[in-house]
Amino acid sequence: MVTKLDREERGVGMQNFKYAPSWDEFANVLRIHSPQALQFLSKHLPVRTERSFREKESRRPRFPMIISTLVQTSLSRDDTKLYAAWRVFWDANKQAHYLVGGVGEPYLVADPDALREIIEEVKLTLATKM
Repeated sequence: MVTKLDREERGVGMQNFKYAPSWDEFANVLRIHSPQALQFLSKHLPVRTERSFREKESRRPRFPMIISTLVQTSLSRDDTKLYAAWRVFWDANKQAHYLVGGVGEPYLVADPDALREIIEEVKLTLATKM
């Protein structure tokens, strides 16, 4: 709070302001549950803007495409129904397209425009349960 007041007195903005990790996490949870509450809080205490939270989220690692053995064990008891559909996923790390939505591992796709031929040729099966 003191740093925010000091910046306001000097006429400097809040760019490159360092937030405590626990405060940042609290503000993010508050933003998720009630954006209006975060706006109210931001009038009295220093918090990130909505845009700043979105930029920070965009730098986080994505959810992995391959499910680990531990997660498979817990999911194997689940009868959650899925919408059976194929999706092409761009993996930025590997710079490649993958076909997801089937039984087994994601399938590397060299030519996303030829999906029908690939699915029929390789005889991939849609997943209907987790």
